[in-house]
Amino acid sequence: MQADEIELIGVNRRIDSPSGLFADVDTDATGRGGDIRILAANRLSVLDGAELSTDTFGEGDTGTLAISAGVVEVIGIDAEGNASAIGARVNPGATGDAQNLTIDAGRLVARDGGQISVSTAGAGNAGQLTVQANEIELIGVNPINGSPSGLFAVVVTDATGTDGSIDIQTNSLALTDGATIAANSDQAAPTQVTSTLMPAANCKLPIATSPLLLSVRREEPLISRRQPSSCVAMATSAPTSLVVLGEAATSPSPQILCLPLMTAIFSPLLTMGGVAMSLSTRLPSLVKTI
Repeated sequence: MQADEIELIGVNRRIDSPSGLFADVDTDATGRGGDIRILAANRLSVLDGAELSTDTFGEGDTGTLAISAGVVEVIGIDAEGNASAIGARVNPGATGDAQNLTIDAGRLVARDGGQISVSTAGAGNAGQLTVQANEIELIGVNPINGSPSGLFAVVVTDATGTDGSIDIQTNSLALTDGATIAANSDQAAPTQVTSTLMPAANCKLPIATSPLLLSVRREEPLISRRQPSSCVAMATSAPTSLVVLGEAATSPSPQILCLPLMTAIFSPLLTMGGVAMSLSTRLPSLVKTI
């Protein structure tokens, strides 16, 4: 689909079905689902419980979902609390795999419960979520059930399929008011965030059992004008790790602050000029590269 602006809004109350664009593999189907490609020169809006998704309910794999737009916004919920969503999903009982979900945008916004995800609730495998955007803003939670806005790679409880992964490339990443980037599973899905600038001090990256790679790169002109940003990482279950890569060889060097709040052992790995140092603590600590 190609247009200057594309809007998917709300739900059909008569049949309790969201508005949206869908490419599904139905139960008992074995063929591959169709691809969805969105080209929106100005804006793609998914609002008030609408969805844009590829799903498998059977043996066939989903198609791919690729989005290219000036602005992508996934905002809000319907009256029952169902979130606006963009997703590639393996549903309960399905054995087909979900393919990749890619977003290329000037600006990406997920707010007030809006979610973008790859997931499996069955035997099929989840795909990879890849986001490339100049600016990413993840803001707030679902006002009815408290579910966070954000980016997710999820294996649902009792699912046997393997998890997906998240790869984010952006110049500016802001997570505020409970929004989340998370890869939640027992299989340690990789989550990689590459950013040239993280301005948000109110930044929470909840980590379950999955490693998160956060690489912050700053150009020389930005270093002299910007204050260091901080990121709060919360370990929520088993011991996990946060990898922070700073370009210590540059002059002046970037500053990366990590302020972990511990609910379990938190082991950040700090790499400076090729020398790795590992810290493990049960108390709040400060890790800083200069």
